[in-house]
Amino acid sequence: MFNITNGDLFRLNELWPKIANYFGLGPAPPLQMSLDIVMMNKEQLWNKMVEDLRLALVNAMIIPYT
Repeated sequence: MFNITNGDLFRLNELWPKIANYFGLGPAPPLQMSLDIVMMNKEQLWNKMVEDLRLALVNAMIIPYT
């Protein structure tokens, strides 16, 4: 998998208020979360996506998230 970009830099914390404003909403405050905790129980989901989308199998449990 490759990430392709035209070189523009942006941060999601700067983008979300603009998206919210477009829809006439106020942005929610930031929600702090730890990726290693969020991803802890997602192995079955990843494996299903790999199978359904015919992706290369990568063991997500060996990727250091912290």
